[in-house]
Amino acid sequence: MRAQAARLGEKLTAARRAARERGFGDDADLCADDEIDDDVDAPSGDGWAGAASLVADARSGGWLVRPDDVVLGAEIGRGSSGVTHRAMWRGAPVACKIVDVSSPGRAATFLREVRVQSRTRHPNVLPFYGARVDPPDRCWILTTLCHGGTLKQWLYPKGVDNGTKRPLAARLRIAHELARALRCLEESSPRLIHRDVKPSNLFMSSDADDATAYLADFGLAREIRGGEADATEARETLNSNPNSSSPPPKPSSEDVMTGETGTYVYMAPEVVRHERYDAKADVYSFGATLVELVNGAPPYREYFQTPVQIAFAVADGKLRPELKAAASRACPGIAAVAQECVARDPTSRPSFAKIVDAFDAMLPEVLAALEKGSKDASGGGISAMFKGLFG
Repeated sequence: MRAQAARLGEKLTAARRAARERGFGDDADLCADDEIDDDVDAPSGDGWAGAASLVADARSGGWLVRPDDVVLGAEIGRGSSGVTHRAMWRGAPVACKIVDVSSPGRAATFLREVRVQSRTRHPNVLPFYGARVDPPDRCWILTTLCHGGTLKQWLYPKGVDNGTKRPLAARLRIAHELARALRCLEESSPRLIHRDVKPSNLFMSSDADDATAYLADFGLAREIRGGEADATEARETLNSNPNSSSPPPKPSSEDVMTGETGTYVYMAPEVVRHERYDAKADVYSFGATLVELVNGAPPYREYFQTPVQIAFAVADGKLRPELKAAASRACPGIAAVAQECVARDPTSRPSFAKIVDAFDAMLPEVLAALEKGSKDASGGGISAMFKGLFG
């Protein structure tokens, strides 16, 4: 733990330094949305390996953006990886993310994000239109313009301290859409791990309660090759059939990752501890986000701790995201899903296919009960059945 403490301390110091550089003052602390990317597979060289082949793919695929086709407008967002502008492209409004590629790591992250987004298609994944790969100033990603901002902004338009006024039915629908997007990554070939699932990495089509959610920000995403996928499937088979005598295959070293990657408040314990991890880390982050959506407040907010303190407690098994008692009573099936998603043991967490199937089956009943103003959305039936499956 002493070595881990030193690493976390170094990360905190770096985050504070970055905050001061952004003008937040000497007392700036690591905020809940600061991303950590402490990968063992950090890029070598200048970070632009593979750029030529990506540009060739863009040309052949018709999504290489010409700078003369883009007219930049007002800034609409700013994050750790760059600045997003409203823009016009071929006569239509779009969002143009101008990515910071000032270091080899940032360059590699940009290329990775473009590569993943260019081949990922799903109704709940942010639609990708094209990219420009022209460092240092024209590394752009063009996507759908989302008028509702991030899910975090949609949930807390007056700030986190003021809570959310969004109806629970709308928040549960967003959780369903996020699970569907992550199922798309889980079932893609090769499989993908997002590695930074959180409300500020989802974008909302509008400010309305019935807005569509889009998963975005694939800069930390990684592909999972065959060995790890086979191991995950084998572990799930053993969990459902404990009498099986066949041990799961061991994933190869390049299939499972180590190092801190993501955001502390939503980070799986095995990631915080720098242990080997796989796609089940995304399931944990989804579970933390689901807890936030149901509770209407970020995880651990009642503890008044810094993200680093939370990370220590999660790593030690002393904390995990928990639903409020009232929410658990109102939606026992949803509560059971959330509990399984944030299980300390990664092999006990469900697949996104199972999560989506559970939501498909139980959510209509839960939403109908909420619409009628029911105080208890369980009502037996399908919700109770899925509580039995997950709890």
